[in-house]
Amino acid sequence: MLYSNGSTRRPSKAPRRRPAPSDIRSRVRARQEGFALLVALLALVGLTALATGGFLMANSERKTATNYREVVDALYVADAGLSQYLGTHRGTPSGTQSYSYGRRGSATVTPSQLVNLGSDGSVWELSSTGTSSTGTTRTVSTVAFLDLNVLPIPNGALTSGGGVKKNGSSGGIDGNDQCGVKGAKAGLVVPPNGFQGDTTIIQGSPKIINSNNPFQGVITASQWNSILSGDRIPHTYDVPPDAFPNFDSLPADEWPVVYYDGNGQFDSGEAGRGVLIVSGNATLKGNFNWDGLVMVGGSVTDNGQGVLNGAVMSGLNTLLGQNVNSDDLGDVLNGTKRYQYHSCNLANAGKSLALLIQEPGTWSQSF
Repeated sequence: MLYSNGSTRRPSKAPRRRPAPSDIRSRVRARQEGFALLVALLALVGLTALATGGFLMANSERKTATNYREVVDALYVADAGLSQYLGTHRGTPSGTQSYSYGRRGSATVTPSQLVNLGSDGSVWELSSTGTSSTGTTRTVSTVAFLDLNVLPIPNGALTSGGGVKKNGSSGGIDGNDQCGVKGAKAGLVVPPNGFQGDTTIIQGSPKIINSNNPFQGVITASQWNSILSGDRIPHTYDVPPDAFPNFDSLPADEWPVVYYDGNGQFDSGEAGRGVLIVSGNATLKGNFNWDGLVMVGGSVTDNGQGVLNGAVMSGLNTLLGQNVNSDDLGDVLNGTKRYQYHSCNLANAGKSLALLIQEPGTWSQSF
């Protein structure tokens, strides 16, 4: 056999040189450093992946929290709008009402009538859509009853807590409903032995009711206090500081609540309509006419002519334990004025005061 060296003899192998110890250590160190680098690279990749995952998770949670906050804001402003509408709206609902809550957002309340119960009131659905600052919306709704019977309606044309003294036989006190909707009321409601004068000027069914509490079932002391403060019946005008309204300049369908603080004198310049509340005594002079309800804390002195079409209550401060008698009896009627019960005027005076009462268990949320 011919080998590569041209000979038939196998060339001898050169002896393998044993690496020096320093070479071995260098190779081991190189391998260790390479492995450490690989581990470091793997660790760096892992940490990078963890950091990326953590960032993505945090970002996702932040977006989730932001979305939740916006939903909560929208829900809260929707509910706030609904509560504010129920707490502040008076009269028959009409159109939409908007409320702003700053950076939280805004709410729009829309009423829709479900059932009309006539003179007893009506049933309404109130829908409130809340919009957060970023445009997220939520809608809540409830059912409410519109109570038309907010005004205390007395049992006669004239109800006096201090009694009535009528001088002369002119004028009249008539409990027959002048608009023919309701049945006849009493002409006069007073305490026992609470009337002096000519009974022929009194009409009604019965003519006179004598009661130890003429206001029983009509108004209580706490209700009268809340009317004086404006809580139960909000005052449209507070006189003073407001001036007495000029009714010639008001729309014909406006029946305001006029509160007069203290003793007042009223003549043709104060003639009007709605609810007149006087905390002290009232002197009715000249040609004073009023359509609606007159409520006087003290006594009434009537020296003029005219017509009070609705109902009059005087001596209401007796409910508070006060003495309202300015003469032998509380009210002194000297003039020729007519006190006439008029249920339609009372209804008109009460329309703008109607209260929405939320029906329990009707709150719901729409998505």
